Amino acid sequence: VIDGAARAAADADLFMAAGTSLQVYPGAGLLPLAKKAGARVIIVNAESTPMDHLADAIISGPISEGLPLMCEGPLRERAPRACKGVRRTKSPDEK
Repeated sequence: VIDGAARAAADADLFMAAGTSLQVYPGAGLLPLAKKAGARVIIVNAESTPMDHLADAIISGPISEGLPLMCEGPLRERAPRACKGVRRTKSPDEK
């Protein structure tokens, strides 16, 4: 399984890590692999990670808020399957 994930990471144009500390291997090793192969990297997480310096973009906060924000923009057109079923809910301070 990890070999297949490594091949996919190495072939990716965009690599997104969501809701992970990026400290558990071998999975955490996929992000640097994708970056080295030229992928753009987005991290969506409530806390900083040891790989934030590799990210092209960081969305700080709960993934329940970050993923829907991503799918409101260009990602919806470029990766509709990734956004299928992702909906933004209003935060308690929004009316």
